[in-house]
Amino acid sequence: MNDKNHFFWICLTGTVLLAAGVIFLPRYVSRSLDLRTLNHAEISERDGFSFLEPGSGSVQDNVHAFGKLEADGGNLVKISSIENPIQVSRELLNNLYDQALMASEQGVLPELDNIYYDWDYSSYTDTETGTTYQDQSTLPAKAWINCIKSARYYSLTYESDENPNKKELLNFWYLCFSDDDMFDYQFLVDAISCQIYYAKIYNEHTEGRIAVMTEAWKMEEEAEMYEKTAKGYYSTLSYLRDWFSAGCMAYYGADSCEFIGPETLYEKLGLLILYFDMEPLYMEQLEAESLDTVKYRGLVTGFQEVVNKIDLLNE
Repeated sequence: MNDKNHFFWICLTGTVLLAAGVIFLPRYVSRSLDLRTLNHAEISERDGFSFLEPGSGSVQDNVHAFGKLEADGGNLVKISSIENPIQVSRELLNNLYDQALMASEQGVLPELDNIYYDWDYSSYTDTETGTTYQDQSTLPAKAWINCIKSARYYSLTYESDENPNKKELLNFWYLCFSDDDMFDYQFLVDAISCQIYYAKIYNEHTEGRIAVMTEAWKMEEEAEMYEKTAKGYYSTLSYLRDWFSAGCMAYYGADSCEFIGPETLYEKLGLLILYFDMEPLYMEQLEAESLDTVKYRGLVTGFQEVVNKIDLLNE
């Protein structure tokens, strides 16, 4: 009987010690290890592990990011797709409108409309009729910023040129506007600055601009071919070329540029080489595919690396 009691107490004691060890020993070991490195700094090589950082945000880096899609390890992810216009941020639309107006005034983009809209005071003036509208609900369809069809938000990660273990991040919006009759606008813009890297524009002004760019260079007297804008100005090919070149330099902050006309290009209306610290970036102009919903021809303007990869957004 005593042997059985003795064996019982041995088993019980062993079980208690084992349970205590399971509970308290890992904490003790972990604390001992922590105390060894407490108040001691260790240096690790950053190149030894992978990490993700936002890109520099420069025009050069943002454009080159699109060139890394597919073949060079770039990964494109659609974060969100907004089909309900009410859900699109008004701040985003305001910023895009400012950028589009600036690009249009500088000659980077064709004229978008002849309505000047002031979001701060919730009013705008139609320059044709002289009518001033105060309530947003009374805006006519030709106030294009209110005719948004969709907004898609993307994230692009790509390998850094500086460090093979580092990936960089670029976020951007692709926004579409249309009244299904007189105009259709599509923009790819940086998510932070709303600077425009690609635009596809269909309206009455693109029709005239395309006519100038496709026909004027063939004529001995290019002044005979012109575009009449809504403001009453006349544009020859030389004027459009110089306006576009100077506007792109100012809008993107380039140091210099070189324009190549349609006479030496294949299926392009124009090619502008922008130089940033002697590094070239190529800006294209070409005629867009026709749309059943809009009666005018369209004009694509964008950096070559973006234009070449734009179809990936629709996959």
